[in-house]
Amino acid sequence: MRSLKKHGYEKHTEIKHEKTTLKVTRLKSKGNNFFDVDNNHDRRISPVELSVIFSGLTMEKFKAYDKDKDGYLDESEFKEAMKNQ
Repeated sequence: MRSLKKHGYEKHTEIKHEKTTLKVTRLKSKGNNFFDVDNNHDRRISPVELSVIFSGLTMEKFKAYDKDKDGYLDESEFKEAMKNQ
């Protein structure tokens, strides 16, 4: 949670995915570029990371953005999702 606060996040939200419940936070005023959203810096965006900036994100919507169906968004998929948001 410390790293989220360091990056300017606020407003806690619970996300339930399969058997895991994660508490994440919504962006306060941080830029919504790929590297801001990629919280763990693995160069791909998970559904949980994307839900931080896309309120109401469903797995169905995420899968529509995930063109190569690898379960993550790469930078080009993320940019396309941002255009369609």
